[in-house]
Formats: sequence, C-alpha cells, structure tokens
Amino acid sequence: MSIEYQKITLPTPYPVGPIHIYYFVINGVRILFDSGPPTSTAINMLKAEIDLKKLDYLFITHFHPDHYGGAHIIEQLSPAQIIFSKYDLAIYEYYDLRVKFLFAFLSQLGVTTELIAALEKTFSGYKN
Repeated sequence: MSIEYQKITLPTPYPVGPIHIYYFVINGVRILFDSGPPTSTAINMLKAEIDLKKLDYLFITHFHPDHYGGAHIIEQLSPAQIIFSKYDLAIYEYYDLRVKFLFAFLSQLGVTTELIAALEKTFSGYKN
C-alpha cells in the first residue's frame, strides 16, 4: 500500500487564526481533508500545493467555515466527490433558519440594529 500525505497550513480571516488541512494520496487516490476558508488567498495557496483537477475526494470533517468554506470553490475546480456527515448536512440546510432565529433573539435582548446588521453581513459569508 502506498501512502503519501501533506499538511497544508492556510490563513483564515477568523479569530482561530491559520488552520491545517491534509492531503493524502493512497494507492493513487487523492483525498483532501477540509477545504479551508472561502478566501482567494486560501484557495490560491491550496492550488499552489496540489492539483485540484486530479482530486478524487474532498472530505469535510465538520461544518465550521474555516474547514468547509472553500468547498464550493473546489467543487467548481475539481471533479472530486464531496463527503460530509449527514448531521453536518442538517446544520447546513437549517443555517438560514438558525441565523434568523439568532438575530430575532438578539433584537429581543436589545442589541442595536447596527450591531445586528454587522453580524448579518459577517454571517452571510459563512454559508456559501
């Protein structure tokens, strides 16, 4: 069995700072674990490290934007099959409803409309 792997560190615009994603080639099958954030910097760094046109699988470990945010871009650049948990799919499918509830709750708590608007702008870029 032939196994090669590479750790790729990508910057994020989030407070968590940079993240690590992993690229494996197992018996010729190319697998990327996580996509990184949906930023041009992260995608360009990823394209410099691996040939996305030859990617077989993109495995999303969990639905935090720094780990799955670039998946929609990789989907456009790659033939890779994207794999993630059915539980994360539910989180993704109900994202808009959850965010709407959050903003309504913040409004009821007396959070200013300016702050809520700023949060809405930030959260709108997370789903992609």
